This record gives sequence, C-alpha cells and structure tokens, in this order.
Amino acid sequence: MILIENLSKTFGPVVALDRIQAAFPERKTTVILGGNGHGKTVLMKIVCGLLKPDTGRVVVDGLDVTAGPEKRLYRFWDRVGFLFQENALIDSLTVEENIALYLKYHSGRSGADIRDRVRSLLDFVGLSESGASLPEELSGGMKKRVALARALAKEPDLFLFDEPTSGIDEQNWAIITRLLADSLKQNTATAVIATHDLRLTRELGDYVVFLHKGRVSFAGPKANISERSLVELYRGAVDGE
Repeated sequence: MILIENLSKTFGPVVALDRIQAAFPERKTTVILGGNGHGKTVLMKIVCGLLKPDTGRVVVDGLDVTAGPEKRLYRFWDRVGFLFQENALIDSLTVEENIALYLKYHSGRSGADIRDRVRSLLDFVGLSESGASLPEELSGGMKKRVALARALAKEPDLFLFDEPTSGIDEQNWAIITRLLADSLKQNTATAVIATHDLRLTRELGDYVVFLHKGRVSFAGPKANISERSLVELYRGAVDGE
C-alpha cells in the first residue's frame, strides 16, 4: 500500500503538487493520468524517494520514504523497478551492461547467473540480438524496451513507470503495452504508471488517479468509472491543460 498524505511541492512560484491525498492499492496497477506539467513526474520522484516534498509524506508498506537521510532508502530502492521517462540509459555501456548494472554490484549473483538473467530479459523484450549495441544505436522504442528490462532485472515488488509509451510510434506502443501487461502478470507487484495515455489506462489500470494542476480531481477503481466518465475526466485532466 502506498499512502500519500497532504503532499505539496513547489519550484519557485510554480506549484507542482498541491495537498495531494491518495492511497494506491497493493498488488494492483495504479495509473496517474494527467497532462504535461501537471505534477505526474514530480509525484513519481517523491514516491520513490528521489525528491523531497515541501509538506506531507509518502508511506510505502509502512516506510516513510520522505523522512530522514537518503541512506535510509537504500534497502527500499532494492525493491523498486523504475522506468524513467527519458529511459536514463548509460550511453557508454552496452545494452547488456545497462541491464546487468544493478545485478553486478548489488545482487550477490555469480557472473554466470547474471549473464543468464540478462539473456532471459533480452529475449523477453525481443532484443536478443542487441545485447552488444550501445544505446545510441537503438531506436526510441528499443531504448524503452532496454529500460524496461533493466527495471525487471532486480525482480522488484514495486514498479514505477513514468510515461512508458511517450515518444514512440504505434508499432512500439503495442509492443511496450504488451510487455508491460506481461511483466505485471508475471510479477505480483504493486505498480504505478504516470501517463497522459488514455489507451494505456484502459489496457493496464486497476485504479485511476486524475491529476490536474497539481491536484487530484478523481481517484478510484477503474471498474467503477463508466467509459463516458473516463473520457470526460481525461479531457479535464489532459485536454484542459
């Protein structure tokens, strides 16, 4: 369970989050839906402890990730698979090395076990022939798939996906959406997806939070929202930006 209590964050005169209250259910997929600049990425960074709020707190399975020094979060980060909006691949490392990075330094696995795990993940994301490539040699959709493989590598119990389908073509949208769906089926994990993509929400969301101008305009199970209401809320959160 992820509890968000009275969360606010400003950057100078810009209010990114304004007294957010929400609860994301355990072992379900929560979609945070909203337009660009409405606070989705800021909220995701606070949830995973990469950014401190001005007020309020985030509690993940009893751990307040907004309190205390950064070193408190090291064990928590071991549990989190994060897919960044811009992928955040290391340009000087090959695809295989990017995926293996966490496992090499933090998992305690043998070199052979790490190689097997990386090969398995490359097969899963359909990039078995690209392990020796550098990120600059890949398309945008392929980079997304590498970033997803890296997020899966540590077998986390919390996934945080920030705009996983942004900036890719229709073919890669279908590939990434299928891979996300398969990943969430195979890993009984809690997942949070920040997106402006209504189709992705329909495909993957169990619980939906609409974020507009840093405030929650609606939060609830997707099953309780009619298609008409879903579209109207979407227009208010995204089209009304």
